[in-house]
Amino acid sequence: MIATTFCGPSASTASASVSALSMPPESYVSLAADYQSKRDLMLDILARHGFTYYRPGGAYYVIADVERFGFKSDTEFALHLVKDIGVATIPGSSFYSDPSSAPQTVRFCFSKRTETLVEADRR
Repeated sequence: MIATTFCGPSASTASASVSALSMPPESYVSLAADYQSKRDLMLDILARHGFTYYRPGGAYYVIADVERFGFKSDTEFALHLVKDIGVATIPGSSFYSDPSSAPQTVRFCFSKRTETLVEADRR
């Protein structure tokens, strides 16, 4: 018996792709400028709060080192932020096949409303 598996985009993904490819080029310039502005805001926030980070070249998130904050793991740090501060991150170790070998980093997403980023900074 031969098993065959086909993988492809869902109908909604295909439809969204067609819509995105139909947009005028100026909309991508505007989108890139918006993301760059939010990235720069996030980097400023992180720097002012004592984070060492890795400046992204094209992602919608920033990876920040959290070892200096004294938690046992990046997961413990991420739980502290969400429970005690109200800011959600993703532990960097969750992207490793062996989480114990990962550096202590967290991922901050900046593809949010500017008001959301400002509120996270305030907290």
